[in-house]
Amino acid sequence: MSEIKHIELVAPGGIHPRLAFLFAQMEDVRKHFKSKAEDMSMEELDRQVVVGFLRPGQLLAHAAGAEEWWIKRLLQGDSSWIQDPETEEVMGGGGKAVDEIFAYMDEVRAHTRKVLESFDEDALGKLYPYDSEDGNDYTFSVEWVLHHLVEHEAHHRGQFMLLKRMMG
Repeated sequence: MSEIKHIELVAPGGIHPRLAFLFAQMEDVRKHFKSKAEDMSMEELDRQVVVGFLRPGQLLAHAAGAEEWWIKRLLQGDSSWIQDPETEEVMGGGGKAVDEIFAYMDEVRAHTRKVLESFDEDALGKLYPYDSEDGNDYTFSVEWVLHHLVEHEAHHRGQFMLLKRMMG
């Protein structure tokens, strides 16, 4: 009989309890996403596996870029912040090593944690407005934003794994 391994999510200290478990989920998804990419070469990260679809390295950078948008633009209200449309191209290809992409991912995650550590009960009760380009107005709670970031990154991790399998 093989050894039983105990796995659990541990909510980090310093973050409001309503957010800490969601942040732990974000960290768990990120850990597994990065573990699937850590052995990839620049050529593999930059390979166009499916025409018209993001390359593996771009998927990694996209996950961090989306997190950066939701945190900076929506939760922090930084309307001057506009993601460089080339971020995913630059970070996810063009000779970027996995360590460089990971550094970007880690920088974004550290910023997210810092923002979450600053949230008090009043910030948790707030709804964050967004006027979308489709003409609809939305409001989001911070809990929903974090839930969405977990789901979004897990979704792209699955796409990443499919591309990696297709490469052989």
